[in-house]
Order: sequence, then C-alpha cells, then structure tokens
Amino acid sequence: MAISVGIVGAAGFAGIELVRLVLRHSPFDLMAVTSTELSGRRLDEAYPAFAGQCDLAFSPHDADDLQSCDVVFLA
Repeated sequence: MAISVGIVGAAGFAGIELVRLVLRHSPFDLMAVTSTELSGRRLDEAYPAFAGQCDLAFSPHDADDLQSCDVVFLA
C-alpha cells in the first residue's frame, strides 16, 4: 500500500529536494505539490530534471488535494 504524500512549498530548495526523495522511494506516491508563485505550472515544466517522472502541477497552499494525503511535508 502506497503512502500518499503532499509537499507544501515544493518549489523552494528544501521542497524540491523532498520531491526528489519522495519520487525515488516506491512506498510513497506524490499526490500534491504547492507553490504560491508557480501555482498552475507543471512541476516538470518548472524543473525539467523531473520530466517523465511526475506530471503534477503546482497548486495553491490551501488546495483541497492536500486533504487526501496520508502525509504532508511543510518545506
């Protein structure tokens, strides 16, 4: 069973490192990434190193998709 993960502040230095770690560990399923500045932009568009690894778009910090996560990191 995968653990669904959300990362608040995923566009910052610590947040993007958390994204990298979560994507490398199969027990985790990245479900939400948030950013005030990049809201609406795809993660792999803002950070091309994630092309083919994640198709999520950044959402605002108060997004409802965080409610369905098992774990939420604040970065």
